[in-house]
Amino acid sequence: MFKKHVTSLLLFCFSLNAFCVADQAKIDNSILNLTKANNTFAFELLQREGGNGENIGFSPYCISSALAMTFAGAANQTLISMGQVLGFGALGNTLNPSFSWLNHDLTTFPSDLPEDFRLYLGNSLWIQKGQKLLPNFLETMNTYYTAGLRTVDFERQPDAAIAGINSWVNEKTNGKITDLLEVDDSTRFTRMILVSSIYFKSKWALIFNKKLTTQRPFFASQDKTLSVPTMANTAYYPYFEHSDFAMIELPYIHPSQNAQEFSMYILLPKQQQGLAEVESLLRAEAFSAWTSSMQSKDIFLLLPKFKIISSFSLKNTLSEMGMANAFSLQADFSRMTGDKALKIGDVIHKAFIAVDESGTEAAAATAVTMMTTSVMNPSQPLLFKVDHPFVFIITEKMTQAILFMGHVQTPGL
Repeated sequence: MFKKHVTSLLLFCFSLNAFCVADQAKIDNSILNLTKANNTFAFELLQREGGNGENIGFSPYCISSALAMTFAGAANQTLISMGQVLGFGALGNTLNPSFSWLNHDLTTFPSDLPEDFRLYLGNSLWIQKGQKLLPNFLETMNTYYTAGLRTVDFERQPDAAIAGINSWVNEKTNGKITDLLEVDDSTRFTRMILVSSIYFKSKWALIFNKKLTTQRPFFASQDKTLSVPTMANTAYYPYFEHSDFAMIELPYIHPSQNAQEFSMYILLPKQQQGLAEVESLLRAEAFSAWTSSMQSKDIFLLLPKFKIISSFSLKNTLSEMGMANAFSLQADFSRMTGDKALKIGDVIHKAFIAVDESGTEAAAATAVTMMTTSVMNPSQPLLFKVDHPFVFIITEKMTQAILFMGHVQTPGL
């Protein structure tokens, strides 16, 4: 479950020098298969964590990135169970090169990148002083994930080790995630912590006029109505309508000509209390079909400003999904060390997402601790009034990679 905790959002992997076809112009099936696997995992996470009545925000891509690094060291039943849960098993030898290409593509921009767009990704590997790692595992981390290796002393200097990790995450997320880990997240049995991070900031392609933002009611539940600052804009937006919800696409500015395209999708249930039903419909194939079917419409959009700060452990959820072996004494990460002395202690994720008239700022980080063991022109704009709980999804459109997602139960800043 998502804990009530002050944190921030998003972790990613970044590869500059690894994949021999990183400069290819087209996206081949192996990349699309990876994003499909990641997105399938993302929607299942949302459905499993969505019933607690609180806001949820996380970076599925960040979580998948950190777990992909861990998966690279798994063997036997641990490899099989992780592969089934994460969707990595069917990708075979294309997994690491595909992550490398995708990370590189998502973060490759011209030198004259505008100040109002930023996307940073990072990976790092922190190991206990004296802990030996196999050359093949280290080569995979360096070649495909550009994960810098740092030696620390979790046993004798845990405060310094955790402070070093948190400082790295703070820098990579532009100060939005300051304390990914606590000292208690490390014990004398901790041998390695793998960390992924992401920071995203962009203006809307269609910016909201702050003068039009007013207090409006938001029906959080049957017995709870809030007055929240609600933005307003009239423009042509891509739109899709399902029997249970309506969906609108809010594009971000292009970082450069012919560059990647990033968008936020808002899925608004037709019933005020229909959030759970809509989330139960979410599947990677369905979402892809819905976005492909969108048509441009003249829309009067009312959207509340919101900010989500999340912090949670994924150990129980991943175990329930089928990864219990990786957290047990039967775990096998011998492709990391050559023996079966390691298991996953926990998977910790923190995220921050803020949406206002200008655009979106989001950041996240994930740590895996290893322990020994189209156009229409209606006469009047269509009203899209977001006044009850809704789902949001931030994607890169060409690769179909979901960077952030969640749902808003109670908007707030």
